[in-house]
Formats: sequence, C-alpha cells, structure tokens
Amino acid sequence: MMQSGNLSQHKGFASHGNPVSLAPAFIILLGCCVAIYANGLGVPPFVSVFAAFLLSVSWVFLGTERAVSDSAIALILTLLLVTLCSSVLVYRINKASEVPSSIASEAKVLVVREWGRKQALLLQTRHGRLAAYVSRDDAPRAGSLVRIRGATFDFLRADQNGGFDEFLFWKAKGAVKKIVLLECLELQNPGKLYRIRGFLKTRITSSLPERTSGYLLALVLGERTTELTEVHKNAGTLHLLAVSGFHVAVLAGLAGVFLKKAG
Repeated sequence: MMQSGNLSQHKGFASHGNPVSLAPAFIILLGCCVAIYANGLGVPPFVSVFAAFLLSVSWVFLGTERAVSDSAIALILTLLLVTLCSSVLVYRINKASEVPSSIASEAKVLVVREWGRKQALLLQTRHGRLAAYVSRDDAPRAGSLVRIRGATFDFLRADQNGGFDEFLFWKAKGAVKKIVLLECLELQNPGKLYRIRGFLKTRITSSLPERTSGYLLALVLGERTTELTEVHKNAGTLHLLAVSGFHVAVLAGLAGVFLKKAG
C-alpha cells in the first residue's frame, strides 16, 4: 500500500508538478513569441533564438519544484521544438525576398477582407504572395484569377506606422511585398468553394443587422468586420473572434480536401 501510494503521488506530480508535463505547447509558444519580439526590436536572429531557448529553460526550471526522472526526454524534445520553431519563424521574417519593383502578371485572389474604408487583398503570383489595398468598388472576388499591374514596396514597421506592424501582419500570411495596383482585371470566375463562400457572405450581410451579421461572419467564415473588431478591441475580447475563425478555417480546409477527393 505504501509503494502504491508513493507511485500514485509520483505520477500525480509528473502530471501537475512541472511545466513540461502540464503544458509543453505553452513553452513552445512562449519561445516563439520571445524570438519574434526580440527580432522585432532589432536583435540579431541567432541571439533572438538563443534568448527564446534561455527563457524557455528558465520557465521550466522555475516552475519545477523537484526533478522528475522520467521527464528528461520530454524536456529535451520540448526545447528542441522551441529552438526549431523559433529558428523557422525568425528565418521567415528575415528572409530576403527577390521581387521586382514593378509587376505585370496573372494572380489568384486568395483573400479579400475589410481594411478600414478599403479592401485588403492577398494575391498569389509567380513572385510569391503580395498584399494590396483597393477601394470597395474595385475589389475583385476571392478565388478569382486576375491580371495585375503595379509597383511593389516594402511593408511598414511599427515605428513607421503608428504602432501597427504591417510587416509582421502580412508576413504571417506569407506575403513578401505590398503592391500598389494600377490595374486589376478579373480574367476567371472564382471556383465552386469560393462562390459558395461569397454567396454565404452576401446573404449574411444583406439579410441581418450589422452587429448580428458581423458575429455570424466571424463564426461561419472567419471574417471580422471593422465595426465588430473595434468593439471587441476596446473590450479586450478580440481573441474570441480569432479563435472561432481559426477553427472554422481548419474545418473548411478539411472539407475542401475531402471534396477534391470525392470529385
């Protein structure tokens, strides 16, 4: 009985007594956030990754009351993932993009979203993903094939843009440059999934009150309206909309894979 009690106590401690057993994903997330933040302050990439590693190690040891013999492998794997994920993110942020100063080519419209009084576009081109801002009347439909012509520029950083880091925002979506469009002409209609998405968006926005339609768009399509974003930003609950949109995006991606296989 005594051995059984000690064993159960040991297992209980292994589950709840150290950060690696309790929340390993949080340690990885913490390291990635530290690396990105440090790199954004101008710290060299290698030093940013090393700082993420050190802080993760410190978090583990400060949160552990005593050593647990069977957690060494989990600790090593967690710290390796911290180093790997931080290195990949910092590399992607600092990767130099070879994009010409002017572009005239075809592109696919991946995303169309509200951006103040304008619409923001994420375009897939042969030079990589590009971001663009256009008026509502000139915005093409998501999923359509367009011919674009324009000049490319670097994204603004937080100190150049009133605190909003345009560079990090679009870099997280895979964009390498922003383009000021001189021409944007639709060549091909959106595919079936994009048409269904557009139909749902139109029905939601045209048949429901603004606040209700904003919540439904966030829940069903993962899109946030400007008005709803400001309300939740002031209330400190903006993450609620982001979480729902993320999960719907995952489900939509899985549905797209199965539909392709079925077709």
